Amino acid sequence: MKNSTEINWLTEEYERFNFMMRSFDVTEAKKILKNKKHKSENVNVEVLFDAISDPDSNRISILNVVVDHSKVAQADLEHPLIFTSIKTKEGIFNLCIDGWHRIAKAKTLGIKELPAFFLNQQETKKISR
Repeated sequence: MKNSTEINWLTEEYERFNFMMRSFDVTEAKKILKNKKHKSENVNVEVLFDAISDPDSNRISILNVVVDHSKVAQADLEHPLIFTSIKTKEGIFNLCIDGWHRIAKAKTLGIKELPAFFLNQQETKKISR
């Protein structure tokens, strides 16, 4: 996998990910990754998929992330996921802020892992409100 500075990050459109009482500037996260080298890591799709809420079933997810299923088929699995690093009382919590449609697509295709980049805590603070 390429390092983060070698990825063609799309930063023309403004993107935001909202989670609970926090909001994350995905566009700014992509700019950070574009300008500062980060090493990619593979993440387990099965664990992440459990966070997706499915309004058409009785399945309850941990994070209650809602995915527009009409966009899943077009998701580009070559594009890496983006995670933040949030400090909690229990330790560091890594939250995916970009790539939930890719996670859903990978799960339906039986793909076990996807590449991802992780922002550190300082970078996470820069993009969160």
